[in-house]
Amino acid sequence: MKKLLTLVLGLFMMLSLASCGDSEQKVTIKNDKGENVEVVLNKTDDEKVVRQALTYAAQADYEEVKALHVDLNGNVKLTLNDKEGFEAEASLALAADPTNEVVYGEAKGSFSGAFMSGPVDAQVLEKHTVSGSAHLAYNNKDPKDELYVYAGVSAKVDEEALDKKVKVAPQEISEMISQMMPSIPGIPSAPVQAKLAAPALPGLPQGEITEEDVNLVLAQLKAMFPNSKLEISYVSGEKFTLTYNLSMKDAIKSLDQVNGTEFSKELTNDFTVKLNVDFELKSGRFAGINFEVQNSFFVKLMGYTKEDITEKSDFHLKLSFNASYDSKEVKTLTAEEKAQYELYSFKNPTPEPEPAPVA
Repeated sequence: MKKLLTLVLGLFMMLSLASCGDSEQKVTIKNDKGENVEVVLNKTDDEKVVRQALTYAAQADYEEVKALHVDLNGNVKLTLNDKEGFEAEASLALAADPTNEVVYGEAKGSFSGAFMSGPVDAQVLEKHTVSGSAHLAYNNKDPKDELYVYAGVSAKVDEEALDKKVKVAPQEISEMISQMMPSIPGIPSAPVQAKLAAPALPGLPQGEITEEDVNLVLAQLKAMFPNSKLEISYVSGEKFTLTYNLSMKDAIKSLDQVNGTEFSKELTNDFTVKLNVDFELKSGRFAGINFEVQNSFFVKLMGYTKEDITEKSDFHLKLSFNASYDSKEVKTLTAEEKAQYELYSFKNPTPEPEPAPVA
């Protein structure tokens, strides 16, 4: 019995060590001459190994992808003071099968918040809650008379409930998008606390990507964010993770240059946000990204004034995005489920009655 127990414990320890992400894994990349070269990936911040890992990811082949499954989860919480603030959660699951031309997505979300509103001399505290779910389905293999985008939403805004299922012709959606595209730059936006634009990031060239191309991008990234650092933080037989330790001093300075703001002067203590990007070890394909940040400085970035910010002010954001390319079956709607959707037209928002069946 002791020998059996020792063997089980030994196997358990071996499995634990094997899955800890400190292993070395061999992958193949193409060098500048187009030759296949075997390289070793391991947990490190060595610039050469990091460059090879990024090159492997950049050279990943997506041509053979048969299906795409995406999961997005996010949580954000803002605290201004004892009374004001909000918290929101959202999730999205999307599955697409390009071969069979099927798409199905589900989303869930919730929001609860309290803010002062009204004239300055007579402000009142307003509390609002929103919760709900939505889904979308499309199957290009449906018969012509059933070819629609099916969308449903069930929500509750404060005390008002909404439950609706509609189907829209794909060509109507295409026409609507075409009409919106030329006018998007001129659409007046709602007032926001602060107008921010993301800095232009260096990008990889089109066509065959080489290690030299990746090296050039990394050099540009280093020049733009000198206090930030890229490393391989995890390697196993399933995946490897590239972690970008983003210095907020670098990020805020870049935003200031783009927007003409001076937020960097208010950032007295630099802090780092870890952006973790996962890749499949076998293929090098993108597998997900996640990050978490908690710092009151983001309250300032949202445009709130010093009068709004107190010692209790804080901002917490957590986001994860995962992708997989296996060929799991994508959900499709049955005839019974389709019958529950009303026909909807953007040209005529009032749902049209279904034609009576021919006797």
